[in-house]
Amino acid sequence: MGSNKKKTGTIIQALGSVFKVLSDGGEIIECHYRGKFRIAGDGNFFPVVGDYVDLISSPDGCLIDKIYPRKNKISRLKVGSRKPKEQVIIANLELCVIISSIDEPPFKPRLVDRMIVSALKGGLTPIIVLNKCDLKCNFNLEFWQKLYEGIGYKFIPTSAITGMGIDTLKNILAGKISVFVGHSGVGKSSLLNKIHPGLGIVTKQVSKATNKGRHSTTSITMHPIDNDAFVADTPGLRELGLWQIDKRQLGWYFEEFRPFNERCKFRNCLHKDEPDCGIKAAVNEKLISDVRYESYMRILESLPDKLY
Repeated sequence: MGSNKKKTGTIIQALGSVFKVLSDGGEIIECHYRGKFRIAGDGNFFPVVGDYVDLISSPDGCLIDKIYPRKNKISRLKVGSRKPKEQVIIANLELCVIISSIDEPPFKPRLVDRMIVSALKGGLTPIIVLNKCDLKCNFNLEFWQKLYEGIGYKFIPTSAITGMGIDTLKNILAGKISVFVGHSGVGKSSLLNKIHPGLGIVTKQVSKATNKGRHSTTSITMHPIDNDAFVADTPGLRELGLWQIDKRQLGWYFEEFRPFNERCKFRNCLHKDEPDCGIKAAVNEKLISDVRYESYMRILESLPDKLY
């Protein structure tokens, strides 16, 4: 890179303090971030995959000099922080592909619902993928597919072994920038390899002792795939603390609640213990799924009364 010439591009991999940037000219450049980002203490100023950045050269090599405003992002409450702090996971996407499996590890609807809320909060369209549908187990696929499609979400049963649903998923990803999120072991990397065999992403088996996935992805990497699409593969998320959502806001991210909100007696109804609650009445009338309402209640208990 010339000493005085800036380049711009998109971060496609982040591993510690080292970043790979796909420049606008198609060159992949390895770089570091400037110290001002490291000490800023603000997630908005720490580079993440998907960020559009300016690069400059220095005696220490290539440096990220500027991060452009983000169109959207996936964030979570930073794990282990003494005070509430945002951890931006990835930025500037269109689709959030939430991947779970029917077994090995077992399907976790609460985590799926939490990830839907996170995607909607970040301004992304959630897509639900249920992987490992080749496994023989007692699982009511029709129930879950009907539930989520009834709310309005795309729900794609897949198998990285048999190829089930791969073409459907590939068509949805075409021309889009997407991120794959989900627990370890659900098959995110295996699905990516099936969609684009040339990627050769390393995969690992689920531990038989714990029935939990082992991390095969250790950094966030954005992969180019067919049809001018990019997909970011993320390490399995064991915790997803929702960022900047309090108890009174949560209901707006359960889209099937919206038609019944006006039936609530109280404007700030939490749909928990209040009398004359339109949401609870809709659950009793089978107009809202009780399993989604249970998810709502679980998430509600984990949220603060007011924002930080």
